[in-house]
Amino acid sequence: MIMKTSIKLFYLCLLFTTTICVAQTPLEVKVIVAPDHTDWTYKLNEKVKLSITILKNGNPLQNVHIAYEIGPEKMDNTKADSLTLSSGKLELDGGTLKIPGFLRCIVTADVDGFKYRNLATAGFNPSDIKPTVTLPNDFDNYWINANSELAKVPMDARMRFHTNVSV
Repeated sequence: MIMKTSIKLFYLCLLFTTTICVAQTPLEVKVIVAPDHTDWTYKLNEKVKLSITILKNGNPLQNVHIAYEIGPEKMDNTKADSLTLSSGKLELDGGTLKIPGFLRCIVTADVDGFKYRNLATAGFNPSDIKPTVTLPNDFDNYWINANSELAKVPMDARMRFHTNVSV
């Protein structure tokens, strides 16, 4: 009798816990941020048009509050704003870059007390990006010497069974 009562109590607790977890799970919300070029690459001074869509269970979400930031990647934003999307969609002028680099747009949507975030990055002549740091004068010589010193060390690879660390 006690065993049956314990099993019933266990399943009741499990059901209660599962119900609470499911009740707190947010619905399927997606923040879609997409530039107008499918390959996400642009020429210098070419304007980026960004399409922002907020979906809930596959449908555009009406009257959703968003915040967005646009600027060069890893740099200060050049544009930031927050607004309410009446239709769940927005076409946004993302601006441009005058030098090779990346322009990033980050969008955060607030839906039913949860924050959802996504981003898109547009590359402006990405193959023309130059390093921002110059190599030290002795860089090549250092690695030539380091590799030749390493070549003098004989490779002695062996497998050993260690009982204290093996399972």
